[in-house]
Amino acid sequence: MIGKTISHYRLTDLIESGGMSSVYRAEDLTLERTVAVKVLKPTRSDPKSTQRFIQEAKIASKIGHPNVITLYDIVEQDNENYLVMEHIGGPSLRERMEKKIDVLEVIRMACEIAAGLEAAHAQGVVHRDVKPENVMVTKSGLCKVLDFGVAHIVDTARLTTEGRVVGTPFYMAPEQLLGKEIDARTDIYALGVVLYEMLSSQMPFAAKELEALGYQIVNVDPPALTEIAPEVPSDIGAVVHKAMAKNPVDRYQSMSEMLQDLKVIRAQLEAAAAGGSEQHVHPNRRRVIIWTGVALACIAAVVVWQMMKPMPPPATIETKSSIVVLPFVNLSGNPAEDYLADGITEDLIYALTKTGLRVVSRTSAFQFKGQQRDIRDIGERLDVETALEGTVRRDDDRLILTASLVAVSDGYQIWSNRYEVELSDIFTVENEISMSIVQEMQVDLASAQRAQMLNRYTEDLDAYMLYLQGRYFWNERTVEALKKAQRFFERAIEKDSNYALAYAGLADAYLMGVNYSTIPAQDGFAKAKSAALRAIEIDDQLAEAHASLALALWIYDWDWRSAEKEFERAGKLRSGYATTHHWYALFLGFVGKYEEALAQIEMALRSDPVSLPVNSAVALMQYTRRDYDAAIAQSQRTLELKDDYYPVYTVLAKSYAQKAMYAEAVAGLQKQLELTGRRPVSVAWLGHIYAVSGQRDHAMELLAELQSGIEEGRAKPFHMVVIHVGLGNLDEALLWLEKSAGSLEFDIFTIQSDPMLEKLREHRGYRATLEKIGISLP
Repeated sequence: MIGKTISHYRLTDLIESGGMSSVYRAEDLTLERTVAVKVLKPTRSDPKSTQRFIQEAKIASKIGHPNVITLYDIVEQDNENYLVMEHIGGPSLRERMEKKIDVLEVIRMACEIAAGLEAAHAQGVVHRDVKPENVMVTKSGLCKVLDFGVAHIVDTARLTTEGRVVGTPFYMAPEQLLGKEIDARTDIYALGVVLYEMLSSQMPFAAKELEALGYQIVNVDPPALTEIAPEVPSDIGAVVHKAMAKNPVDRYQSMSEMLQDLKVIRAQLEAAAAGGSEQHVHPNRRRVIIWTGVALACIAAVVVWQMMKPMPPPATIETKSSIVVLPFVNLSGNPAEDYLADGITEDLIYALTKTGLRVVSRTSAFQFKGQQRDIRDIGERLDVETALEGTVRRDDDRLILTASLVAVSDGYQIWSNRYEVELSDIFTVENEISMSIVQEMQVDLASAQRAQMLNRYTEDLDAYMLYLQGRYFWNERTVEALKKAQRFFERAIEKDSNYALAYAGLADAYLMGVNYSTIPAQDGFAKAKSAALRAIEIDDQLAEAHASLALALWIYDWDWRSAEKEFERAGKLRSGYATTHHWYALFLGFVGKYEEALAQIEMALRSDPVSLPVNSAVALMQYTRRDYDAAIAQSQRTLELKDDYYPVYTVLAKSYAQKAMYAEAVAGLQKQLELTGRRPVSVAWLGHIYAVSGQRDHAMELLAELQSGIEEGRAKPFHMVVIHVGLGNLDEALLWLEKSAGSLEFDIFTIQSDPMLEKLREHRGYRATLEKIGISLP
């Protein structure tokens, strides 16, 4: 068989051969990936075996869970059927058990196996053969349940004769051994046996003869786990023995119920490990798992008091719909590796925004980078229910990563895992974390959503690392950092010319470069548009590229209709992308759709609650709607976040001016000038306010300053428009507006909506001037 090609899968070597089938490693010639191909042995290719084989494919394809092996394809060729599955590349749980596994790791694995079986049971599937051989462990340590060849679909016709025993005797429940009706509780029993074996390194029943073994399983209680493995906390023993109860009625009644107790135990063990404590687990639940008096005596009185307090059960996961991914901590000791930790954080944020969860955007999440803040305080400030925290350490080509999902209301750890993998497996780890979060928060994903969430856009590790460095420097928002970002994105594209995300990043670098004057506006917008179009050509589902294209169409091409379509497209593709809502709100304000603009900026605020630009834009929208009190209050809230955030002082000052509170308005703009070093736009608005408040002499002084700025290339024509409107020189203002043609000034797009420019809009020559410079009013 080795060397044979099945459809587009070439068999390269044999992985294992069992009684009924063989599994081969194979190369997917189309997608250039390694897969596993399972084939029935010729001697077992009778109709019933073939029917069971096809049933396995149907069952596996229904489940779709990160803790269940993924089925890619079923191929019929030369009258043979082949199952094509994901290739794990790690050991089976049986092989992993050859070395002692510590208690915490056992419980972590148990949670993952239980989660996979829970997903199967949700589809009405009972595995019937849960054992260490049917669990594989990936390179990153994730457990995956496989081999549904003897699985039973509840409430459907059986493929076995009534009363026939199917499974592996050591792990069979009494009812299964006796050929009675089975259900999900049969798998619960088997998982209990697997845990017993993992924790004690021996089977609960030792008889070698099948008849004697059957008698023990049906009639004899196994030795207490804590007697043969004293290091195992009694709470864990209680879970295992409850799972292995003889009568199904006395077991956990669902895998979800068992998983819930396992999660509580795991969280407490992890908390104890993190604090260096030897305390045992105490899941204080309705299904009480009681601490022994001996265990209590071993714990200091203060800990006893804490543990004995009534502990609320973990918040129900069904209510969890919001999350912040906090910046992963770089543990390498080398600040040059910050880009990797930040990049992984951003990738997880990006993936989770495609799931329907409300995900706090990067800007707000990174406000807490390097801070030691109480998780409850963060949750309250960001208005989220859960937080994902993690650490990253790179050791040459090895990556060690931890991740924990926490309920912010009480700090309860919902899920956690540790990964130690080759750097080349970083995409797999990110996907596994994303899927685990989706699983723990019980999000139902459509297949298209799942594909988008797991899309990593490149298989080239070098290109990915260059992209991460590009995003890292782009987020620093300095002149030099933006130049570096552009170079890193370009190098990523050189490595992978079809890397859509890198093109989108390059478009953003050009757009931000225009804002920071690292590139001339005409050149920057043209290159941004080109990069965005290339990204969309590669992947039309990329929201970032559509948003960048929309901005370029708006400001560079002045193509309002096309810009609006692109903004709408970006919002539909990724509803949690705050930047789209932010830019779209500014656009809608320009075209006079004020209520829609406010709705968009409020959506941006939900995703990015402590973002300074977004909070400032909320104030701008309120000012544009002439709700000046609200604009003042929002501006002040923004300054509470950062009192030297200079852009918001413009909105604050103009709102005061519209209320004739000129002293406050002047003070706001003078503060802005102090922070920016006499930025021309600030000078223009200060001159305007001086003029309308009767301080014409001060206004004329500032007009002269702007005139010098125009001659020196520092000021722009629109700044002259602003000050002349304040002075009442409307004809002069229109002449300067005409000179704005082709200048690509963003401020020009406030002309139709700014309340302080209303007198200019009422001038008889206003519309004609706009038509001259190419602005067609919506």
